[in-house]
Amino acid sequence: MLGGEIMIGQHASIGDKNSFFIRAYIMSEEITLASED
Repeated sequence: MLGGEIMIGQHASIGDKNSFFIRAYIMSEEITLASED
C-alpha cells in the first residue's frame, strides 16, 4: 500500500497535481470497494 503511494508521489510533478488527486481518489475508491467485500 505504502509503495503505491510513494510511486504516485514520484510520478506527480507540481504541474500534475490533478493526476495525483485523481489517482488518490481512485485508490481510495478501490479500498472502499475492497472493504465492502
